[in-house]
Amino acid sequence: GKKFRNGINGRQIIGVVKDFNFVSKHHSIRPLVLDLDLRDRAFDLFIKYMTVRISGQNVQASINTLEGVWKAYMPERPFEYFFLSEDLKSLYESEEKLSKVTIIFSGFAIFVACLGLFGLATFTAEQRRKEISIRKVLGGSVPHVVWLLSRNFSKLVIIAFIISCPLAYWILKLWLSNFAYKIEIKPDLFVVAGTIALLVALVTVSYQSIKAAFTNPASVLKNE
Repeated sequence: GKKFRNGINGRQIIGVVKDFNFVSKHHSIRPLVLDLDLRDRAFDLFIKYMTVRISGQNVQASINTLEGVWKAYMPERPFEYFFLSEDLKSLYESEEKLSKVTIIFSGFAIFVACLGLFGLATFTAEQRRKEISIRKVLGGSVPHVVWLLSRNFSKLVIIAFIISCPLAYWILKLWLSNFAYKIEIKPDLFVVAGTIALLVALVTVSYQSIKAAFTNPASVLKNE
């Protein structure tokens, strides 16, 4: 019921609502006054938008109906409309584009890295096939041979993970600084990412490791 002055006119407060964000989440919540002016000329002078909820069954028919009503009451003003969902989506258009580009380049980088790992695993298995054959003759099991060839790659992935974590954390913090409301960067995110990277590396090199482990040692040593 309190009153305040808005320019030359006085206004009376009839209600208070909870804070809500009427701009993008890049900005914090700003002050807002919802003014209901019932004067005849208020619509032409002050009101810029009308909010209408329509059914999603036949959108075009609803728009045509609204346009007809608009032209019947205000033929001198053009009928323009937009959807709230599209307007909200446009607020984060740059983030959506960045997400798509990041996914594409990340997928390409993972593919190239897997090709490199596969080639390196092939080269390593070829270089160590005599050693592998001797180990098998001396009683080495297939899982032991697979682990022998895979552990070096696992070490490389773990070292790369340790080096990249601080850099990834800094980039995420820098990007999140653009938002007034941001998520908390938890260690679980890096643990999951590191585990996935390690599994991808092991799956990539496992083919050559298993192939080398099942190679007949007699044929290898005979050729040597």
